Amino acid sequence: PNTLGGYSVTKIGDEAFQSCRKITGVTIPNTVTTIGEYAFYNCTAMIYVDVPDSITSMGSNAFNVCSSLEIVYMQDLAAWCNIDFSGYPSNPLSSAEYIIIDNTLIFDLEIPNTVTTIKTCAFIKCAAIESVTIPSSVTTIESSAFAKCPELRSVKFSEGITSIGTYAFEDCTSLTSVTIPESVNAIESSTFRGCTSLSKLHITDRLTSIGWYAFNNCNSLNSVYFLGDDKTSVSINSAGNESVINATWYCTCRNHLYDNDCDTICNR
Repeated sequence: PNTLGGYSVTKIGDEAFQSCRKITGVTIPNTVTTIGEYAFYNCTAMIYVDVPDSITSMGSNAFNVCSSLEIVYMQDLAAWCNIDFSGYPSNPLSSAEYIIIDNTLIFDLEIPNTVTTIKTCAFIKCAAIESVTIPSSVTTIESSAFAKCPELRSVKFSEGITSIGTYAFEDCTSLTSVTIPESVNAIESSTFRGCTSLSKLHITDRLTSIGWYAFNNCNSLNSVYFLGDDKTSVSINSAGNESVINATWYCTCRNHLYDNDCDTICNR
């Protein structure tokens, strides 16, 4: 309810519905801003949850062990990107497979241009997402934001993004190609770790460093396309990045950017 005893309901308390195994669905009123720790933990019959745009935080394990959860209804995608999750078991998407917005099942996720930051664990383990388009308004993707999305095949970054956090795309096992925009100067540790289908990486000489294990277990990575004159300008931490180091680098110096006529000196 929106009110209880004449008072507006603004929080679902810690352990409020823990192990309520007869709950099959939950619609959270738009007066609620906080979902507490273990609030719906072990609600094993829950099939759907409807989350309003008023929610700003979800406590640890809020939706953990909700083994029947299939659908998350979102009222506002921009608001969802800004929720503070306390680790992935607090996010119902870590159990659910589908996102529905405005009665539409979402497979191709387009982040609204009002979003500047995609928070930690925002879409972690979402099984339905196949592509993500990130607008130029987004400057930061926080840690594990899209980690463990098994069907994610395509990510389109825009210029403007400056930070892609640790583990942001870890274990996205269907991702085949990544183009890092010029606005990014560092790939953090473990960012693309475990992306086993990733075969092509596009980077520029604006990128100065690749952190440890950034591409660990990316065993299909065999081609790095580098826009710049000297690939040694990129500092690559050798720990866990053998696939990047041993890949074939195709260098296109900026002088040849438009005529596509780099000689063997450029491709070294």
